[in-house]
Amino acid sequence: MARPAGRSGPARPGQANQPSKAEVELLDNIAKWALRESALREQFSKRMSQVDASRREECELRESLRLLTDAYEECRKERYDIVSDFMRQYKATFELLIKVGATTHSTITELKDQQELARIALDETGKEKDHFLALKDKEIDEQSKRIEEMDEEFHIMLEEMQRRMEKKVADAVKAAKHAAQGEGGDGDSGSEPDAPPAAAK
Repeated sequence: MARPAGRSGPARPGQANQPSKAEVELLDNIAKWALRESALREQFSKRMSQVDASRREECELRESLRLLTDAYEECRKERYDIVSDFMRQYKATFELLIKVGATTHSTITELKDQQELARIALDETGKEKDHFLALKDKEIDEQSKRIEEMDEEFHIMLEEMQRRMEKKVADAVKAAKHAAQGEGGDGDSGSEPDAPPAAAK
């Protein structure tokens, strides 16, 4: 019968069996794998701790993002309400101007059309999704600039109307003075007739 590999011979009585070279290598490999497993377990534990920390940080960031989004929506809604209220007041002012002077009717109608288009544009921007928020802000800024321009044009138009009214009143007063002077000079035949009053524009 052949002897087992790695054995030098039968063990002597009273002497412990010595491990073979293959068994020693196997024990060494088991020890190495045990150390590697321990290192991997420790590394896995650290990675899991990092993952938990990352998840907590992600939750905190999501909460911060939600709070910032709510604050942004609140600010945007307040700004939109202010612009809408200003538009309503502006429309009322235009309606008053229509009653004051028929000569400015065409200009006021054009401004009302522009105002209506601006209001429709703002209403449409309110229906956009979250990823269009930046575009909405840009459009609101443009509308605000346009409203400021319209307000400036409105003041210029009022000043122009006031100048026309003052000129008409001045012409009427001047014509009345000339008429009064003409009536006063009818009794004096030797005096030259007064110049005709200037026609009101």
